[in-house]
Amino acid sequence: MKKQYKIILFLIFALNIIGCQNNIPQVTATPLSTSAVTAMHPTSPTAIITPMPTIFPTLTVAMTPSLFLEPQLIYQCADVLQSVPDGVVSNDVVILDSASDTTTGTLLMDMATQRTHQLSLPGESLRNFVVSVDKKSVAFESKIVDLKTNTTQKQLVIASADGQRRAIIPWRNEWHGPLGWTADNRLFFLYDDKALNSGDKHVTLFAYAVLNPVTGEQEILLPDFPGYIQNANIPFWRGWFGARYDSSLTHVIYPKMITGSEEFFTFALWDLSNQKIVSSLESIYRDSVYFSIASPMPVWSPDNSQFAFIGHDLSQPGFELYRVSLDGKTEQLTNLSSIALLRGMPFSWSPDGQKIVLLVDELSATGTRNIAVLDVETKDIDFYIPVGVGPSDESYPPIWSPDGRQFLVTDWSDDWQSRVILVDIPQCVAVQIAKNAEAVGWMVKEP
Repeated sequence: MKKQYKIILFLIFALNIIGCQNNIPQVTATPLSTSAVTAMHPTSPTAIITPMPTIFPTLTVAMTPSLFLEPQLIYQCADVLQSVPDGVVSNDVVILDSASDTTTGTLLMDMATQRTHQLSLPGESLRNFVVSVDKKSVAFESKIVDLKTNTTQKQLVIASADGQRRAIIPWRNEWHGPLGWTADNRLFFLYDDKALNSGDKHVTLFAYAVLNPVTGEQEILLPDFPGYIQNANIPFWRGWFGARYDSSLTHVIYPKMITGSEEFFTFALWDLSNQKIVSSLESIYRDSVYFSIASPMPVWSPDNSQFAFIGHDLSQPGFELYRVSLDGKTEQLTNLSSIALLRGMPFSWSPDGQKIVLLVDELSATGTRNIAVLDVETKDIDFYIPVGVGPSDESYPPIWSPDGRQFLVTDWSDDWQSRVILVDIPQCVAVQIAKNAEAVGWMVKEP
């Protein structure tokens, strides 16, 4: 049987529900056996892509308005599917990077045929994959080491879904790897501007470069924001250092010192076009500059109309997921802190901006870690599969399909073995599609 879990958040009124608390069932979970873990995480590393129909339990969460007491876990059972249902396979291409030391490089996998072909060249290592907004191109850093001459050649490469290299651009020393694409098909880089760090400063500051890969023209974005923290460890999020720009380059989120304080900071939303602060997030986040490097990462929605952020009501101890609109309006999206911990892992928005995939740790004896999908409007949360976190903070977040019906997540075992899992939301199916690999991108085929 396949277990389906559901969290029901409800309000208990003293006049009509007194005495019901004792009828709530206790929640227990059965850990996987050693043989089951071994089957899911083979100890001998290979890079063979193996379609394996594996169906996982489903946990559902229903959120109510702000007036509620403790959320409770209620288990439900459903039949376990023995084969992958029709319609799960898409016609797109996913990018799978080797996760083992016996590297086989980077593969492109045709989801319709399950066949793979090599994206990396012999002797070439690839990293920092970023897929364009239209899902037709991927940019990455290429490095080839010549052992005979002891030299390294680095390049920026832009390729299509069929693996064709459309552009090869010489690497610039000031770049620190591609971070993402703008809406007009330019590339973000963390940029080492030497002028920012001249003189006596306690921390290193970085700018951003925005590169037109066709013309080679480069625009430099300096961290020239009011109250920008400069005497503390500036937040560092998967290559983003101290600021998160939206892909339209109209707004940016940055760490700002709280007025009148030399120790505490929050985040501010800055309007680039009008050069003004739209909103400060003091109501949902403030922290000491001594812990600023570990601050949660804000993530922009695909249409740049809002961003999501892990913060908390300062009167409450628990952290929850919030969204902030361009006019500064803040809305709490989850209420799970009494039963679960939201991980600081980068979460990801669906292409239509209606859902967010996030990682949630249950606060129970087993401490199960689950992949969850939040409906931004209804606040419903569906829990799909338990997963392990990767060996590095640089691990990729869940990756959505272009149509928003599926997503990929990489599951890591305690000994850093990995597998890639495809989750189909409409059919509630999870299938292992690769092992000893990490999902780093999803692209569409061009006609």
